[in-house]
Amino acid sequence: MGGATPLLLKPTHYPTDSNLLLDGMRKVLLLSADLCAKFELSDLLQYRYNFRKLKYAQRQIQKSKRGKAQDGKVEAVYSTYINLAELELAKITPILEILERREDLNMIDKLLLDEINRYVEHATRQVKQIERRVINGETIPHSGNLCKLKQKIWPE
Repeated sequence: MGGATPLLLKPTHYPTDSNLLLDGMRKVLLLSADLCAKFELSDLLQYRYNFRKLKYAQRQIQKSKRGKAQDGKVEAVYSTYINLAELELAKITPILEILERREDLNMIDKLLLDEINRYVEHATRQVKQIERRVINGETIPHSGNLCKLKQKIWPE
């Protein structure tokens, strides 16, 4: 028998800009939809469909990076992905404002809203970082990198 443990056989999820944005948007959409359902707001009924659109666009980015892709195609695919993310963030922002004004929120709901707002901030930062890197061709110094920021927040 081999000495490998099942934990080591799990696929690794490498943190790329597009993956980090997708992870943030997943949390924003899921948590926001849960709160909307709790308070019977019908604003995010299609959150699964909207997330699938984002995931498809992110998959197109992965495909465009393989082989001999033209630079213009990669930028166009990233642009589509960014536009979808910004559209979803623009839809969710007024919904979060409505939820924050509610008087029947308990402490757990308020904490959940704070968590959603943090994910919105992360997603917005990722959108800006992708625009700077891919669309504008700017090189972001390592100190501005999200992985470095993650180390400051969660030291090992």
